[in-house]
Amino acid sequence: MARKKQSVDPLPLHERASLSVVECAVLSGLTKTLITEAIACGLLRSAKIGKRRIVRRAELERFIAQGERGPLNVRRAYRREMVRREVNS
Repeated sequence: MARKKQSVDPLPLHERASLSVVECAVLSGLTKTLITEAIACGLLRSAKIGKRRIVRRAELERFIAQGERGPLNVRRAYRREMVRREVNS
């Protein structure tokens, strides 16, 4: 007899301590691409757990607050980081 999978009700997004990239985008109203680029250039810190990329809620809030203090040009920072990586490789 097959074992029955136990279902665990996940916490709502606003109560989670850590979020996936897609959840960060949904919660913040930013695009998934912008979140991914911010992670790639170091503006938003994250951790890789298995195949998933996880962002702490406090880190997302810090990133959003940083944008409120002044304009964040994530795309420019991302391009600069990609050029830097190309030069160093």
